[in-house]
Amino acid sequence: MSRERTYQNEPMGIQRGVYGRNWFWNILFSIGRALTGPVQYLLIGAHPLGRFGIPPPPTGGLITLLGHTMPRYQVLAALMPAFLSVKQIIWINVLAREKLSKEFLLFAVPAGIAVEMVHTLAFTAASKNPLFSSRVFNIGLALFMTGNIMEVIADVQLALHRWNPKNQGKVCKAGLWRVTRQINYTANIIFGFGYTMALGGLVYGIVATTATYIMNFLTNAGPSKEHYCREKYGKQWEQYKKEVPYVLIPWIY
Repeated sequence: MSRERTYQNEPMGIQRGVYGRNWFWNILFSIGRALTGPVQYLLIGAHPLGRFGIPPPPTGGLITLLGHTMPRYQVLAALMPAFLSVKQIIWINVLAREKLSKEFLLFAVPAGIAVEMVHTLAFTAASKNPLFSSRVFNIGLALFMTGNIMEVIADVQLALHRWNPKNQGKVCKAGLWRVTRQINYTANIIFGFGYTMALGGLVYGIVATTATYIMNFLTNAGPSKEHYCREKYGKQWEQYKKEVPYVLIPWIY
């Protein structure tokens, strides 16, 4: 029995080592995730917190998009999760090798939209949030883009490594994968912090990032991936850990 067949996946997680495509679930995942941008923009427009006397959030000026002039903050607050959804759709349909399970689909899509709705509601309270400002929003947006660029580069580097027959059974050590062993999750935390900080301010960004991205990594994604790689690569993985000692954050963890 091969190493990767000994690993037991959780039904609602990434099916590590189970390769292939279930296009029915992939299509449903893609449709579900594509809904988040419009959902967030409609939520901002509906402004349900107005029932509690909270004024609409500031606009941050106007931008022109597809020939329409719209409020800058509101558009970007909806475009950030929409961008995340497009990236996830490309990843699940093009870059990832793992098969998408029904359980993961039924959990990840509603949970993702629900969490993003919480962040959107935090933004709609910006007029009453003393920690919200144009500077904080712009810094958060910059971190969001930085983290996403990092993740895209890392995912492409990993995909190119896997697609090369010469690399079969070898650990990817290309490019950003020499910075941390889980550089894609490092990028997740950077763009997650930027996203939540932009919408809710510094304190909200720290709390929301810890409660979602960091806790998911520490309790679920991180240990499961390290376990899987240890079983799949054996001594090669142990050598990689010596070459790249940091799991998530250089010089810290």
